[in-house]
Amino acid sequence: MLAPSHAAGEQCGKRRMLLRESSLEVEQRGEPRKKGDLVVSITGRDKAGESLTQDALASSLSASGALLSGITRQMRSGDLIWIEYGGRKARFKIIWVRNLGL
Repeated sequence: MLAPSHAAGEQCGKRRMLLRESSLEVEQRGEPRKKGDLVVSITGRDKAGESLTQDALASSLSASGALLSGITRQMRSGDLIWIEYGGRKARFKIIWVRNLGL
């Protein structure tokens, strides 16, 4: 995977998304979250229905979700995407989307 072209703290013109595993019905904020950033690959469809594959930065990691930063395309809450890291792939549901720096 390629490293993102922005520093971890920069979010100009990028989007952040909170995700959880698609098999869960309720977000569980009580879970412990781990600090640290991972570069992951995401695959899915953007808000316009176009195919999307790109690297993103995952942070605030828990057993059932993460916060993704650096998404360059518009996404929608409720959509499902695939996330791949370290040869493992799982499907997640987008919980919320926030446009930063726009």
